[in-house]
Amino acid sequence: MRAAAEGFTTELQVAVRVLQSTTVRTSAQRLSPIAGWLDEADPQCTTPVYEQTRVRVDAVFGGAGQATVGGEVTALVADDLVSSNSAVLSVSDGVATGAGAGQAVVSLRV
Repeated sequence: MRAAAEGFTTELQVAVRVLQSTTVRTSAQRLSPIAGWLDEADPQCTTPVYEQTRVRVDAVFGGAGQATVGGEVTALVADDLVSSNSAVLSVSDGVATGAGAGQAVVSLRV
């Protein structure tokens, strides 16, 4: 980058790193109904309450001739986390909550 003002000129090199990869993971692989807990929002009180788990997103950034850097970015992308099957798992604010039997994957919406 080059800047000039009032007869003075200066140059500044800016390193640009781009996203190279992301990893989405949960602290628990299986969420079960909590024994004896039923959803109070259900008028018949027959829907079980399921366990929850934190979701963590890590990202790696790099660029031509630049060292790669990485770290946790969950707070920055929490609104873009989605479940592949909302009948089985919901995701909100970086927390995945079981909703029913089956399988689901948490991923980043692009």
